[in-house]
Amino acid sequence: MGRAGGMGISGAGETITSSMTTAMCHRARWWANRHQVKPGGTLRGMAFANLRPALASFDAAVAAFGMPLMTYEVEILRAPHQQRRDLPSGHGAVYVFALAGHVDCPAGPGRVLKVGRVSASSNNRFRYQHYSATAAPSTLARSLVKYQLLWPWLGVEHLDASTVHAWMHANLDRANVYLSPGDLDQLPSLEMYIRAHVGSVYEGSA
Repeated sequence: MGRAGGMGISGAGETITSSMTTAMCHRARWWANRHQVKPGGTLRGMAFANLRPALASFDAAVAAFGMPLMTYEVEILRAPHQQRRDLPSGHGAVYVFALAGHVDCPAGPGRVLKVGRVSASSNNRFRYQHYSATAAPSTLARSLVKYQLLWPWLGVEHLDASTVHAWMHANLDRANVYLSPGDLDQLPSLEMYIRAHVGSVYEGSA
């Protein structure tokens, strides 16, 4: 895969590509396995509508500092979703969890609950830890179960360690921004940049 600026955004029912190499475009379509949406198409939900301009703004900031543009690809998993793929070998990722479009609650569809990052050696955290209230000291599932005062705002009636996994799959969308091995030094900066644009309800919680 060659190095190039720009991105591909793909997911269940949609693929958006912009300023990509042919190889990047094909990989985004393979992830989606769906029809292509022309550049400028709509990403439903506040979180992912803001993700594309956030990445474009990040590219502009990187260029302003005279740094090489990164190679990254974006996968959108719509609820009900499953994180079936491993983290690609040598890659890092920034992930975003947000309330799905069908969730009727005061927080509103698209509300971002968590933005995080994983290095190339953190496949377990990438694949499943955030869906468990007991798999690690700090996970989204653990925060959802712990902070009950937020349940009415998020449209939750009850959650516990045995039900939070299914609730997350059914009611949350997920986005994965994959970084190539040569760009991992910028992973913390990209995570902070995305969080600044889309927000994160459970930032700093455990």
